[in-house]
Amino acid sequence: MRRKPAAGPGTAVLYCLLGLGLCVGLTLAGTGLAQQSTDGGTPVSSCTVVDDPGRYELTANLSAETGVCLYVRSDDVTIDGNGHAVTGSGTANGTGILVFNGTADQRRRGPELSNVTVRDVRVDGWGTGVAFGVFARDGPRATLRNVTASSNRFGVRLLDADGSTLRNVTATGGSDGLVLWETADVRATDIVVAGNDDTGLYLAQEVTNGTFRRVTAVDNDDEGVYFSTSVARNRLSEARVMANRGPGIEFADSDRNVVENATVVGNSGPGVLSDPANADRLRNVTVRDNGGGAYLSRSAVGGVVAENVRLGTRTTVDWTSGVERVAVVSPPPVSPANTTVVSDSVRIGTADGRNATVDVRLGYDRQAVTRTGERVALWQWTAGNWTRRSNATVDERTGTVSGSVGGDGVVAVLSGGDDTN
Repeated sequence: MRRKPAAGPGTAVLYCLLGLGLCVGLTLAGTGLAQQSTDGGTPVSSCTVVDDPGRYELTANLSAETGVCLYVRSDDVTIDGNGHAVTGSGTANGTGILVFNGTADQRRRGPELSNVTVRDVRVDGWGTGVAFGVFARDGPRATLRNVTASSNRFGVRLLDADGSTLRNVTATGGSDGLVLWETADVRATDIVVAGNDDTGLYLAQEVTNGTFRRVTAVDNDDEGVYFSTSVARNRLSEARVMANRGPGIEFADSDRNVVENATVVGNSGPGVLSDPANADRLRNVTVRDNGGGAYLSRSAVGGVVAENVRLGTRTTVDWTSGVERVAVVSPPPVSPANTTVVSDSVRIGTADGRNATVDVRLGYDRQAVTRTGERVALWQWTAGNWTRRSNATVDERTGTVSGSVGGDGVVAVLSGGDDTN
């Protein structure tokens, strides 16, 4: 579990995230504003500090070795990149664009900034591509729109930046893609976090009441999406979390977050991991073909609650918070004599001492049943034996069998057979 670091000492501007391996100094890279443009905007042709309200337009690609390239320290500012790039040296130092109301050494800082927009710009080769705020200080209320951050240690990072808005933001090829820390009420839409060495979307600590819509988290080396300590009441919707080499989505001491209308497919770890979750919820989510199963809980307390989770084209499950594991298994345990498994086989595990249940709706192969002329039923394999569940409902019209199960074992629809093996 990742924890909040202590602030670093010293006279230089320093903010650190322990476990993420970076302390970034906020020395200033350089200054340079051109004269006022004829249409009212201020052209920018080199790295600079923005201390006055207004609209600033990049007229060329900017670059610097270290420090901060574009440093916004005023309310009511728009930085329009006009498609230009802000490029660092490729080291783990410096920040491409920083929005924070304070001097570089933090000896003087003012109230939180508001009404700041950064748009239409590429940022690459920095320790942090774009930062709203600095660690342990009041951050801005700002908007980031149409921004691509690539090959930075951290693509985009928000610290205490309550009420900020992100639209059409891409963060690729770094350590973590998009990182939020102690930030509330964020509205993020059309976010791509891909090909990062660690986490795609990292909600690091005390991120609350945010909405994250149409998020694509793919091909990251660890989690696609990570809900960490005291991250609460956020909503992630219409997300695609795919082909990450860790868990698709991980809840780690988080609380009451909702993931809905999402796809979690083809990740190397569990589709969803609880370590632990506390009343976090899945709703209308497809979770399939993940290397560690659909769901795994590493804690005997808490856990994810699920509603209408699709494990395949014919299999849907709901579960309560005491469930430890849900996974489709193939091949299933050998079925009793004169029976045939005609559905997916779902492995279910519950925590010791927890009265947890899983409601399953298994679609079965009606053509296979028609060939044998036999009826179907819900069976559960436990401790080496198959037992037919008497509380299941068969809908021959839709080709589904529904029922509630608990304990540990495998459930499947079988055709034929007696009540027990």
